[in-house]
Amino acid sequence: PERPTRDAVGRLVDVERLGPSIARFTFELSDASGHAVVAEFRPGQFAILETAPGVRRCYSLAGLPGGRQVQFIAKRYDGPGSTALFDLGAGASIPIELPYGDMWLRGGDRPILLAAGGTGISAILALLRQLAEPHVAGGGRRIRVVYGAATPSELVCWDELLELVGRIPTATLHGALVAPEAEWTGHTGFVTHALEDLAGSGDHEDLSPSEAYLAGPPAMVDAVKKAFADLGITLDRTYVD
Repeated sequence: PERPTRDAVGRLVDVERLGPSIARFTFELSDASGHAVVAEFRPGQFAILETAPGVRRCYSLAGLPGGRQVQFIAKRYDGPGSTALFDLGAGASIPIELPYGDMWLRGGDRPILLAAGGTGISAILALLRQLAEPHVAGGGRRIRVVYGAATPSELVCWDELLELVGRIPTATLHGALVAPEAEWTGHTGFVTHALEDLAGSGDHEDLSPSEAYLAGPPAMVDAVKKAFADLGITLDRTYVD
């Protein structure tokens, strides 16, 4: 009730190319009369963008609430929604509804496991930004961030993740690449392989008490949910974008 969904108009103010066919879009919000709208949402939630007339798509919010600007990380696909988003010109305005979704940070003292695949990093990045805020700084909870992609160039925002994790004394970052380069020192394979490695290591042997937050492509989400169950992380402690 304290985060009611509202209609807004988003004007595209910046497009940052992050990787192959991957970009971060920044929109500035106003109402239908042109008055400024402050984005109110919980990190981890998503918005609905009408990227073309009658074409509505869900995109996870990548930033923090409280300002006029909202950010989304997206990959270009052949479908009409994605194509229309990437074809928007600077200054273009589209309808945006926000917020939606129940993947927002719960209180308590359980360890936190953030898992992302591909552009699922958008929602996980927002949650990590919240946890890195000076007044939060993880709240003393053990935090593991696991992020997977196919190639190094698709592991976008890695430097941002490193910087955010560096602000939280109890946080660690773990990357997984399907096709790593020779100098890669992280995990090889999918996010599920990284979770197996963590569960089998001396420092992270018990992931079962964790509260898990998960975002990524459907096939990856299904596989990681099963991996969570195998690790003892129950569905009532699993939140999916």
